[in-house]
Amino acid sequence: MKLLKILSAKVLAAKIFVTIFLLLFSNYFYGFVVVDLYNISIPIEQNGRKLDNDILLKIGLNQLLVKLSGSSNFEENEVIKLALQNPKKYLQEYSLSKSSDNNVELKQGYNKLSIDTLMREAKLPTWGASRPLAMLWVVVEQELGERALVSDSEETNEFLNLIQQNINKASNIRALPIAWPLYDLDERQSLSIKNLWNLDREEVQSLSAKYRPDEIVMGKIYLEGDTWHIKWAYKDNVYSFESNKDDLSNELITSFNEITNRIAEEYSFIPNNESQKIVSDNILPLKVDNINNLNKLTALMDYLKNIKSIASSSITQIDGINVVLELDLKAPKDIFLKEIKLENKLVIQDQASKILSYRWNS
Repeated sequence: MKLLKILSAKVLAAKIFVTIFLLLFSNYFYGFVVVDLYNISIPIEQNGRKLDNDILLKIGLNQLLVKLSGSSNFEENEVIKLALQNPKKYLQEYSLSKSSDNNVELKQGYNKLSIDTLMREAKLPTWGASRPLAMLWVVVEQELGERALVSDSEETNEFLNLIQQNINKASNIRALPIAWPLYDLDERQSLSIKNLWNLDREEVQSLSAKYRPDEIVMGKIYLEGDTWHIKWAYKDNVYSFESNKDDLSNELITSFNEITNRIAEEYSFIPNNESQKIVSDNILPLKVDNINNLNKLTALMDYLKNIKSIASSSITQIDGINVVLELDLKAPKDIFLKEIKLENKLVIQDQASKILSYRWNS
């Protein structure tokens, strides 16, 4: 009994620490930067069958293009069809490795320049390494009709864990950062499961604030006869999916894949044709302050090089700690603004004047 009390106290202390950490540092949770964006790992055994390298490379290139474009709807794209016939053309390296759950995988590293060229030729959207954080509020109706929230709480069960694991798997494949509620004391006291079940966005709006998500997704899952029903609510739309009783795991991944497509549409873009003559609408002046040494200037320019919506950037003026740049955009201005907001390295100072003014925050 004493040991149980000690363990309970440790769990409680850990939850309190996580909550305090979120509250203190939530200002920094503006999306995430995805690492290894051009790498893919595919299990060599799927559905009880070991696949050969050619098939694994084809699957890998397809998954990579889905991850980089934010879209899974390019099956009829003739350029991509041709590329999938020879995936090795775009490879930089590949090797066998073991995953965290001890499965053997074929790890594939692709050449960034070759892949970017392929996507441009195929007119696929581009979704950069800076990705939005999606907050998930998912309610599940269990066997006896009891409804429960999928969360990071210790007080959960095997079925809820299975649902969470499959959605986590789907988000990992697509490189979409997601967060689950802690379901702490404050949330237990404030949340109405009934309102969550009705996909009432207002119910979670204020509670989501401490996680500082860029997007909020609600969902509900229930069994009716021999059919699983999955409903996702994103923005003002509800998306419905169904599967047979034994195929819930696959349908969770498939359905969340579609929601990821919708989220990616908010942040991805099809680049302007770089061979066309630059028009004035693509040129955006930008003023950045707090550049008080060469290291900061170098860091700023390196950062801008990695922004997918920027074709090129150049310095037009340096005045003390202020730097004025000229950006040539490959995407609409609102896409650029969304992309830089995610990392919070450039903090808006004045959006009303003729020239956008930001403060370097890194």
